[in-house]
Amino acid sequence: MKANNQKTNQIIQLAAYFTFFCLSVFYFCFFAGYIFFYQEKSMLFQTSPDNLVEHLSQPGGFLVWLGELQTAFYNYPLVGALMVASEICLVIYLMTQIGKKVTAKTQFFIPFLTGAILFYLQTNYQFQTFNLLGILLQVFVFNLIVSFVRGKSGWVLFLFFSVWYFLTGSFSFILMMMLLLYLFFSDEKYRWPKIVILILPTTLFILISGELLFFESIGKLLFYPYANQNIGNRQYLFFTAVVFIAFLPVLF
Repeated sequence: MKANNQKTNQIIQLAAYFTFFCLSVFYFCFFAGYIFFYQEKSMLFQTSPDNLVEHLSQPGGFLVWLGELQTAFYNYPLVGALMVASEICLVIYLMTQIGKKVTAKTQFFIPFLTGAILFYLQTNYQFQTFNLLGILLQVFVFNLIVSFVRGKSGWVLFLFFSVWYFLTGSFSFILMMMLLLYLFFSDEKYRWPKIVILILPTTLFILISGELLFFESIGKLLFYPYANQNIGNRQYLFFTAVVFIAFLPVLF
């Protein structure tokens, strides 16, 4: 009986993912294709190495470059719809997997609610691709950490968080909050030293690099690439999704 119930639950889960994916692709392809046309034409992605180097001139620029790279494929609405729908579904899936690992229970409400919010945000042509990519990358890395990182490798990862901040900018603070909450409520032996190692080097990196490397204000370094105009001025929904993800370790 238990095995049958588990199999039934798995079928329901797959059906939910499949339905969400198909409906998302259908809508984005046939009713919101103009979004991909607008973003692809407004970006005009350049494949030259100089373009990448220019983006690497400040933290978060690499994430923006990845977003522009993705928009280069938006010339075909179906391709754009498949990419966006896949990314949203992957966020949902990873959130459910994190819930399993943190609580040993399968949770669907918060992951699918977050996915629905991301879907709605994506229907605005001003919602830039790097926003969805930034969120997906943080959830993906956190899932890797709680799944595979053990022992000494965890210390190395925390020491190199500044590199992740450089690559993804302000979106990396989503991952930082998830890690801080995960460590704080865990029974890990060295959680407090890890918390210090997670915060201190990144803080020093921001303070020092702003003056010596990037010549940017602290405020810009903390928030870039986030900007109201890049999310379609739907800040309340965007931050709702961010809060759901950042506080995921304590919401399940």
